[in-house]
Amino acid sequence: MTAPNHISAHCRDADFPAHAASVWADTPPRTMEGEAPASLRGTQNADVVIIGGGFTGLNAAAEALRLGLSCIVLEARRVGWGASGRNGGMAVLRYKSSWSEMAAKFGNAATKQLYGYIHEAVDSLEQNVDSFGIDCEFSRYGHLTAAYHVRAMQRLEADADWLKSQIGDTRIKLIGKQETAELIGSQLYAGAYFDPRSAGLHPLNYCKGLKAALEKRGVIFFEGTAADDIVVEQAGVVVTAAQGEVRARHALICTNAYTDGLPIASDIERRILPITVAVVATAPLPPALRSTILPQNHLVTDTKNLLNYYRLVDGGRLLFGGRGEPAYQDHPKNHQRLRDEMIHVFPNLADIGIDYRWTGVVGITRDNFPHSGAIGDRVFYAIGYGGRGVALTHLLGKHLARRITGDTSSLGAMTEGAFKPIPFKGLRLPLLKAGTAYYKLKDKLEAL
Repeated sequence: MTAPNHISAHCRDADFPAHAASVWADTPPRTMEGEAPASLRGTQNADVVIIGGGFTGLNAAAEALRLGLSCIVLEARRVGWGASGRNGGMAVLRYKSSWSEMAAKFGNAATKQLYGYIHEAVDSLEQNVDSFGIDCEFSRYGHLTAAYHVRAMQRLEADADWLKSQIGDTRIKLIGKQETAELIGSQLYAGAYFDPRSAGLHPLNYCKGLKAALEKRGVIFFEGTAADDIVVEQAGVVVTAAQGEVRARHALICTNAYTDGLPIASDIERRILPITVAVVATAPLPPALRSTILPQNHLVTDTKNLLNYYRLVDGGRLLFGGRGEPAYQDHPKNHQRLRDEMIHVFPNLADIGIDYRWTGVVGITRDNFPHSGAIGDRVFYAIGYGGRGVALTHLLGKHLARRITGDTSSLGAMTEGAFKPIPFKGLRLPLLKAGTAYYKLKDKLEAL
């Protein structure tokens, strides 16, 4: 008899300490910490066991439900505890790479497919909100990609030209410097690329609402349950935890930046680099000031190498996020740098207090695409969203569940691309510090 294959996939509690409260966690309903989670005890059985209760795992569970599969979700903390409940709540219709860059690399046909995939992703998010009746402030607010300098604006113009000529997409609008200043409330930018179809939401309430809807329909959740091991047997898998196990036909690994393990470390973990993202939220802006900053409630991401993103939330607060310190912690430098960046964009916020400061961890890959794949015939994974997970988890989560039924449909570079290891990952901290310093300098020089 062939020996079982052991795969470990669990959350690194030592590396990811308790989070500081986010603005999302401090808005109703405040149920994340107040209720004791139901954790796994004894032996449970299902068609599929999902490890990770973030956006990917929730969407995989929703698709498994649609496929008529019984499903158990294991979450080491609480559903939405990680990046899925702590991000900016921005479902942007752009990848990390530009459309024109991807067309040059992959060709027009493949890039057209990628265009379709990301629109499917945001449409799937909206369908979840509508079909499950989730109260999470979802709206197609529209997104501005703000050009940090003239050369960045030229790249955005190339994107708009490609979309119009190859897709026939005329919804994208290129905006000049003055109109950009009026829509954002800042004189900093050379112009912007506007997509009215990008969406925003309250990410933590979305996670909670989707979990509640799936539970009502039969999906079983065990929180406070870290998966210690996956044992692959001839007829299925056994996922073990501290006080129980789940026996299933298939296992889906949806842990993204929180993936860790023994054999899996050489297969997945070495291909993904966890990085810290920091976020702040101001005190509510005075009405006169509020009327000048993002007056149409658009979402914004700039074009810097160490990019910033921001939007209005919770009664007129400005949420402002960007790259944090390399170490996994709520380091004061994270938030001081962000405040400095925010005031650089909005000098008139210099006297506005910061009410919330928090961090999260996202997983990046070498090619800036998430990747979905298989480990043998019974274990599948999707990880590595690199800050584009609010949208793309809704595509890859569905795709992951469909793999169970034998569906091997391609997602282009996200399933066929080379999922290369991160070189010199053992030197993560010094390399990230050096990379951060390099990109800070590059941003300064490009703006000259």
